[in-house]
Amino acid sequence: MSVSLETLEKLKTQLQKVKDLGTPIKADLYTHLTEVFNRIMLHHPADAYDKFEEISGLVKHNNFKIKDPDHDYDVNGKAGVIQNKEMLDFIKKMIDLLNENPDLLSKVDRGMIAKDLKCSIPNYLEQAEMLEWAGIGFGENFNFMVQKSLKRLAKISGAKSLQLFGKVLATEQDYWVAQGVLTETEEVPTNKLQELRGKGVNASVFWVTHNLMGDWIQLPDAEPEHIMGARMMKKMLTGNLNAPVDSCPPFNGKERNLLRAQIARIQHNCQICPKGLFEMDEDSGEKKYAEEAPPTSTDDLKNLENWSHAYPIVLKVGRCSHTEPEGMEDDAKQEYMDKLAEEDKVEERFKAINEDITVPGLEAAW
Repeated sequence: MSVSLETLEKLKTQLQKVKDLGTPIKADLYTHLTEVFNRIMLHHPADAYDKFEEISGLVKHNNFKIKDPDHDYDVNGKAGVIQNKEMLDFIKKMIDLLNENPDLLSKVDRGMIAKDLKCSIPNYLEQAEMLEWAGIGFGENFNFMVQKSLKRLAKISGAKSLQLFGKVLATEQDYWVAQGVLTETEEVPTNKLQELRGKGVNASVFWVTHNLMGDWIQLPDAEPEHIMGARMMKKMLTGNLNAPVDSCPPFNGKERNLLRAQIARIQHNCQICPKGLFEMDEDSGEKKYAEEAPPTSTDDLKNLENWSHAYPIVLKVGRCSHTEPEGMEDDAKQEYMDKLAEEDKVEERFKAINEDITVPGLEAAW
């Protein structure tokens, strides 16, 4: 059945005269039906008959509009002048961070910037994209801030390599943690049981910050006493590095020492790499990429035996190696070291993770 244009115009005029639809918002029937049909064609073309009454009711009570706003201020109104000082400071710091403005650094930090900076920083944006495939991430905004903040830290830290270690949650404010290696080692520590900078549990240096636009604070080196104490407690961190640690048994240190000890435990127990990717340099004794790393396919990496610990396992004494006693004869010293090795065995380097001891209460460690 065909309908003339004249008939359609008359129908349109009649529909436009019906203006009271029983709602607080006055609208004519023609506009209402036009909006209903528009929504149906956009969202429910396959089940238009079943959805007609439902959509009609929604349009009637919510006054849906066909035409979307051209500008944000059509909905939110024109933006006024921001009066909040904290918000203004945040915006300024964010702009300085993204533009790598040196004004964001303190005067002391600006004087420490290395002119011949050669620091290896991985592309965190690419790493974050891979982590998001596994459902892990901080969000796109934080990813950019992490990359920029690490680059700024590299300028003042003197590190030759730097990367994001992770984020540690606390009760008051969280810790962003950066991991790196310094070009210069520290002097011999006063604690003789403590491993030297660049060795064992102190192979890496760690920095923390509460705000990626703020200053990074270098954590102290890990000490055996703190690592052994950290194993014996379950303690929520507060976010205050100088906070005392109330625990039983007592912990001889502040929260910064506990945080550093827990980071060491996580690093040496949980950071893994494909087996055969690294090897030890015979001359320097340092870890390096293997000259002939075995090929690893996706199927190979599904097996635990093809993964190994990237760092040496921490011993019961809170170190990665035993200390030699002083003032003992060679034979007695050797006997003492053999006894220590028997009681607290040093695990082979790059040990496969499928050889780890089963965690109590779980079927397997991994």
